[in-house]
Amino acid sequence: MAVPLSGLLVRHGRGDEAIEQIRVHPEGDTWYAAWSRSELLATVGRAEEALAVL
Repeated sequence: MAVPLSGLLVRHGRGDEAIEQIRVHPEGDTWYAAWSRSELLATVGRAEEALAVL
């Protein structure tokens, strides 16, 4: 559920909130959440953070 919500938040210009939603999700420390979070970070222009998450 966090990934679709985060995508919606990004589309509405709320990238930081989207990243936070992924981060605090109960499965936020899993590899697939890291992949989603890094993708969101890159989308909002935070490429170095995206690489660090991966």
